[in-house]
Amino acid sequence: MHFHVIRWSHPVVSWPSLHRFINSVPKNFQPKIGLEVHAQLKARTKLFSRAAYRFGAPSNSQITLLDAAIPGSLPVLYASFITP
Repeated sequence: MHFHVIRWSHPVVSWPSLHRFINSVPKNFQPKIGLEVHAQLKARTKLFSRAAYRFGAPSNSQITLLDAAIPGSLPVLYASFITP
């Protein structure tokens, strides 16, 4: 029996171990592929806060109490972003 070896940057994976891994995936497995999109809004405030936004300001200087991510708090979309 002859085995091929796949060499990546560090780990070396043999075909038998790769084959076992692929066969261990449930047959009803359906991949979910999503997109992560980053956008810079041209606004004077933040999307989920009334805190002012100024490019280049010191870290953690443009926050309000609700920006602190207190457990149990939920973000609320700032109304000026959804009105025409």
